[in-house]
This record gives sequence, structure tokens and C-alpha cells, in this order.
Amino acid sequence: MFNVWEEPKMSDKVQYYVQVRLKKPNLKDGGSQHLVTWTKEKHAEVGKKVKVKMGDGSWSLGWTVVDCWDRLTKEEVMERKNYYRTQRQASDI
Repeated sequence: MFNVWEEPKMSDKVQYYVQVRLKKPNLKDGGSQHLVTWTKEKHAEVGKKVKVKMGDGSWSLGWTVVDCWDRLTKEEVMERKNYYRTQRQASDI
């Protein structure tokens, strides 16, 4: 659904991604939206403003990094994604 990372170039060394929690204020009702996703390590800095590429290809602005957790390579992130998807299918949730 969300994709905030860019494809690494072949000339790049190992690219790390960090799991982050993002927050975006909702001006209509005074609340906020939260999102947990993976982003390039260079974007994973608490307080940094980032934009999020939505599933339809549009960009959502105004997100702030509020927490940072795991640091993995792109391959490890994709393995986790595939494992999670397979687990969900097997458990019929």
C-alpha cells in the first residue's frame, strides 16, 4: 500500500532500510494519522519531514518521523514482507 523507499542503484553499496513510525496531523479534526513502514536509512531521523508514495503513485506530504527501530538490508526487508504475506495467507486472516 505504501512505498517510501527508492530503488537502489547497482553501483551503490549495501543499502540499509530502517523501520519507522510516521505521524501526520489531521487538520480537519485535530487528530493525527500514524504509519509504520520501511525507509532508506538516510531518511530515518526522528523529527525529519518526509513524503510518502501512496499505492496509486501519488505523494502524501507532511509526514514526520517519530520513532526508528530495526535496520535491515533491502533483501532482508523483502524476506520479511514475503514471510508476513505467506503467514497471513496460511492463517486465513
